[in-house]
Amino acid sequence: RAWRRSIAPYAIDLNKVPLFVTSDIVIGETSMYADYIFPDLTYLERWEFQGSHPSVPQKVQPVRQPIMAPIPETVKVFGEEMPISLEALLLAVAERLGLPGFGKNALGPGQDFKRPEDFYLRMVANVAAGEKPDQAVPDADEKEMKLFIEARRHLPASVFDPERWKRIVGPAWWRKAVYVLNRGGRFDDYAKGYDGNQLK
Repeated sequence: RAWRRSIAPYAIDLNKVPLFVTSDIVIGETSMYADYIFPDLTYLERWEFQGSHPSVPQKVQPVRQPIMAPIPETVKVFGEEMPISLEALLLAVAERLGLPGFGKNALGPGQDFKRPEDFYLRMVANVAAGEKPDQAVPDADEKEMKLFIEARRHLPASVFDPERWKRIVGPAWWRKAVYVLNRGGRFDDYAKGYDGNQLK
């Protein structure tokens, strides 16, 4: 109610906000005033890196990843089929405007940025590498690789394609990325947050 009194007048004033675009999974208190609402993905359908929290003494990096087939339809961006989402919208705008840093070889030779996972899987590889050269996670073994594939076999190719994912991170980092994804991120041991009975 307070939002409607304070913000809504600006959201509908074309002199102040000539175009209001949002991406959401529902029509909510804010998006109901938008000129355009683009569908987005729920937390079960999307990637997300939540990061550490200052109240947690250990270094943690949770990695949320798609675990169910998206409800929204798919779209084609840079010739690639993907679920419609905020990321797909941003990539489509970049494609339409011909922005640098997107598309084929955008991140270097052979390193495309045409899909959301082109970005997110490289972040997973960074998490797997750690902060120093000797801090990389171990490779996922055959049992873990099988678990990884089997746990995602229900996902459509527009979301999960193991060969495409492996290409994105590269063969050297693929098993390490799987090691991180199977655990839902990377988490320091509990003891690393303490020096005796004191926080570090």
